[in-house]
Amino acid sequence: MLGSAAFAQEAVPLTEELFTLPWVIADFEGRSDVEYVTSPTFGIFEVADRDVGGDTPCAHSWNGKIDLDLPAVTISEVEAFHSDECPADRDTMTLLKLFEQVAAARTGVDGLELVASDGRRLMLLVSGG
Repeated sequence: MLGSAAFAQEAVPLTEELFTLPWVIADFEGRSDVEYVTSPTFGIFEVADRDVGGDTPCAHSWNGKIDLDLPAVTISEVEAFHSDECPADRDTMTLLKLFEQVAAARTGVDGLELVASDGRRLMLLVSGG
């Protein structure tokens, strides 16, 4: 039986430092059930230059620019290689389109959420283990 400490998770404060952590994209709007080559990832590479990127579900790199005025977040200039030969290519394209819809971030007990301007969660990011 798990002790009460196992259920004591709390949301952490939303700070720019959170975005410098390595994140796995655990869930996103429109995700299918296909098997991924690798888990998609998200992280800021260079804060001063606003460089953001990670891996796609097809194990290709993606990159873009990020602006943080928390809680407001915008991601632009998103680019990635994609191939119709990868079974997760549709999810890769969905994810890339979602990045450019991000309007804000919020934290919760599940992780870091990137949300649309209407408040719906576009993707859930998790970090650590």
